[in-house]
Amino acid sequence: AVSKLTHGVAWGPLDVLVVDMPPGTGDAHLSLTQKVPLTGAVIISTPQDLALMDARRGVAMYDQLKVPILGMIENMSYHE
Repeated sequence: AVSKLTHGVAWGPLDVLVVDMPPGTGDAHLSLTQKVPLTGAVIISTPQDLALMDARRGVAMYDQLKVPILGMIENMSYHE
């Protein structure tokens, strides 16, 4: 899927490309960072403990891969 995204589409010149990834640090995340030069990552999480743990793992992965963290957004839309 990442190969189709990066090489199977005639994007033309882009100023910004935002890719919405599922939570986690799986193969899709690693493939994207290996195949596309990233300016940075924005981490989005909810305030639940499990989601914040997942966000921390994502930050650690991007730190190891030398991808700057541009910011974090806390999504409160389902928080009670």
